[in-house]
Amino acid sequence: MGLFRSPDRLTDEQLAQAKGAAGHMNERTRLARTALGDNATRVQQQQANAELERRHGRKGAARIKEEEMQKNGAKKRGWF
Repeated sequence: MGLFRSPDRLTDEQLAQAKGAAGHMNERTRLARTALGDNATRVQQQQANAELERRHGRKGAARIKEEEMQKNGAKKRGWF
């Protein structure tokens, strides 16, 4: 890096970890949107849903899809 480095900057390891986490979230969001039918065929929806369930389990996949729908303006499910 540099000789005079600001203490509030991320180290190279922290930056790599943050980029990896961001990439994971981008992939998760892309899979959720595809599983919900965002500009995808039925086969692509089924494949994305199966991949989400494989990675996060059935309940986790449902939670992720619900969160994605709420980000796009859907109302919360449930009583409250």
